Amino acid sequence: MSKYETVPANASAHVATQVHAMITRGEFLPGQQIRQENLATRLGVSRVPVREALKVLENEGIVTHEPYVGYTVTKLKLSYLREAYYMREAVENSLLRKSPRPSADVIRELNEINDRVANGFESGGVAAVIEANHDFHFAMFRASGLDFMVRELERLWRLTSAYRFVHRYDAQFRERMVADHHEQIDAFENGDVEHLIELLVGHRNLTLEQTELGLAPMMQ
Repeated sequence: MSKYETVPANASAHVATQVHAMITRGEFLPGQQIRQENLATRLGVSRVPVREALKVLENEGIVTHEPYVGYTVTKLKLSYLREAYYMREAVENSLLRKSPRPSADVIRELNEINDRVANGFESGGVAAVIEANHDFHFAMFRASGLDFMVRELERLWRLTSAYRFVHRYDAQFRERMVADHHEQIDAFENGDVEHLIELLVGHRNLTLEQTELGLAPMMQ
């Protein structure tokens, strides 16, 4: 039994979460086949929840099913990747413009999460940085109270999760990310939404640029 041995009643949802985490960490690469029997053994479950979980991920566009091949991690064309980021920009900007002035608790949460980003390599490597960066931005987006839009945005982030492992998460990039987050917190706290959006545009464009450079040889 693996470290994932504790399976909740909704086993397929648990498996879907674990597979998505593996993809985000780069354990499954774009275009790589996901063997159901191996995955079931690793997660300590039967093939039934694995099959159902992969169907869920297929509906989200994260994996693709091909006859006689099975499930593979979806490979995005560069044009589709850019479109996903353009859609993210539209939704993220709307959420921020609809957000009320953040409470002290929200600001405290953002600063605590940004500390996790700063300490990520020491505590858990690239995977910890990716997770903390996600949590930082969604703590900000959830402050809008627009739960449906936040769920749709989560889907867009999940769609491109397989490509985050190629970023250069070196010390220089990490320092810039943490500094960018501090600026975003200040703008959010001060109610300067347009400046916050401007900061996020630069932050997002840098991420997309690095992703494109790293992924060009792998894309369709």
